[in-house]
Amino acid sequence: MTLRGKILTWAGRAWLWLAVAFILFNYALIIYYSGWSKFAEIANPFNLWNFVAVVITIAPGIALLKLGEYLGSRQEAK
Repeated sequence: MTLRGKILTWAGRAWLWLAVAFILFNYALIIYYSGWSKFAEIANPFNLWNFVAVVITIAPGIALLKLGEYLGSRQEAK
């Protein structure tokens, strides 16, 4: 794997860890300040806006991981 692929893979993992921590921290704040019922309303699997927000938060990390894997496998094939 090239250096560029390793850097992108590392950045993708870091982004995912930070995104998950950010999401969990915000869920904890919702529970603390607004109560369990508000959290249940927001984290409802049918709440489209929450799903979109989570996907937008996590998507760059997944894209960086895939790009790092692609560059690493492309370099190994040569």
